[in-house]
Amino acid sequence: MKTLLLFLMFLLPVIGYGQKKYEERYPEGSLRLTGYINEQTGKREGHWTSYYRNGRKSGEGDYRNGLKEGVHREYDEYGHLYTTYTYSHGTLEGPFVQYHLPDTPGGKSVIYVRGTYKNGQTHGSEYVYDSAGHITNRRRFENGILMTDTAMEAEGIYYKSRRRVANTVLGGYRYEEVVDFRPYPPKPKAVRSEPRKPVAKSNRAGRKAAQTKQRTTPQPRPKLRLNDKGVIEYK
Repeated sequence: MKTLLLFLMFLLPVIGYGQKKYEERYPEGSLRLTGYINEQTGKREGHWTSYYRNGRKSGEGDYRNGLKEGVHREYDEYGHLYTTYTYSHGTLEGPFVQYHLPDTPGGKSVIYVRGTYKNGQTHGSEYVYDSAGHITNRRRFENGILMTDTAMEAEGIYYKSRRRVANTVLGGYRYEEVVDFRPYPPKPKAVRSEPRKPVAKSNRAGRKAAQTKQRTTPQPRPKLRLNDKGVIEYK
């Protein structure tokens, strides 16, 4: 245990001495760049941050032995994030994202492109979005070569792909681009429902009632009778 403590006490000064803080400034004095330098190698180590003249960050990321490592981010002058890239030993490796920059300083960044790097080249699926967040393109890369691109346009969908064909001139194979277009299916016509016309109420009942009112009670017909004198008279 005592030996371990002595080893740690010896190691701590070496670690502290191995790195020194580094800064760069603009001519007017504002901070431009800050990070750490390995005193023995003179290479970047740890977290580095760069700044615009207005004091906002322009980028940040980690370094190991002078090489980019992990996620590195870039910002515009208003502080909006517009790219993130992933590195391994200084080479692009892993997911990346690019953003639509907002129109106003207080707006929010929206994803523009999302994909993946492998050994420094785009590889696998890549998606492109409009500013409203809708997918406009679906792409597939193989070691930096665009193999398929499905583009959603206003009039329909375009399918672009690369087909491997034999190269009769130089031998081997070459890629030939194939484009296919498919219009959107027609939208079903909306059935227009005519507004129902109000049915006029029949005035038959009213006319009947009026006619009923106009009728008079029939008078009894006069009857003929013979009086005591033998004369016929009306009664």
